[in-house]
Amino acid sequence: MRHVRRFLVGVALVLALPAASCQKASDADTGKRVPKPPPSASAQVPATLRIEVEIDGKPAPPIDAARVTALKPDFTSEDRRAWRLSALLGAPAERDGAVVAVTGEKGLTVLLPRAKVASDPVGVLVITKRGETTAALVSPSEPFPAYHGQGGRLHRPGDPTRIAGVTKFRVYVEGAAPASSAEAGAAQAATVAPPVEVHVTGRAAITWTAEAMHKVKHFEAPSSPDDRDAWSLRDLAASLVGPKARVVAVSGDGERVEIKKAEWADAKRVPILRVGGGGTRIKLRWVDATGKMGDAVVKNVQRIDVEP
Repeated sequence: MRHVRRFLVGVALVLALPAASCQKASDADTGKRVPKPPPSASAQVPATLRIEVEIDGKPAPPIDAARVTALKPDFTSEDRRAWRLSALLGAPAERDGAVVAVTGEKGLTVLLPRAKVASDPVGVLVITKRGETTAALVSPSEPFPAYHGQGGRLHRPGDPTRIAGVTKFRVYVEGAAPASSAEAGAAQAATVAPPVEVHVTGRAAITWTAEAMHKVKHFEAPSSPDDRDAWSLRDLAASLVGPKARVVAVSGDGERVEIKKAEWADAKRVPILRVGGGGTRIKLRWVDATGKMGDAVVKNVQRIDVEP
């Protein structure tokens, strides 16, 4: 009888265990992970949101959380909200030929032109339910297509009309003639160009920004005398690194092109950096003695190695 009573007590204790404990044990045994709760169901404007604004070369009031929150979004989905840039930036962005240069993560910049007809893609500021900010061109009829946000998983290349981590909007009219030489210099200095990482032997890495490069004399090839967005790589190295600096290699998108001493010293050929892709990339080209510009040697310059 004593053994029978012990058995019955053991059974009672097992039956008294909470069902939840059994479930946890089962999950642990099978290696099942309990998913983390999702972010807020609605896209909330981050309280720290602040995007600098420049219109025609002059500072304008920034776009902050209060300003965005006060406006009704033009497009919404389950986890995103989007505002037209024209609504955020006002009349300057609605002018004929207006362009919005958007700067985002790592100082990269893309150009978003004004829509000419109702069916054209429109520039928007998108805020996700995680508080992430993105500027993009979207179709008014389908602002959030099914593939949105899946580019990384599907190994799609980057979208040149979409940029994350927005920090600045710059609005201007494309091709507008400045009224004075001072304005011309300001407009030239504001021309979009992505930054380039420069590694100088024996020194800390530096970055050549658009502002830094525009302080160096622009290269004018006889075949393209009006091309103001090109520089001799020799002039850039001499001005931004040192008078005896020599570029030994230029890299970008997985390709690395070395420049030999003889090539660097060849006065009959000039290595140039030229802005392309609407300001989204810089290309390395060679110009011969006749002024003829060759094909791009590196199509998206991201790094330059220099010996001082």
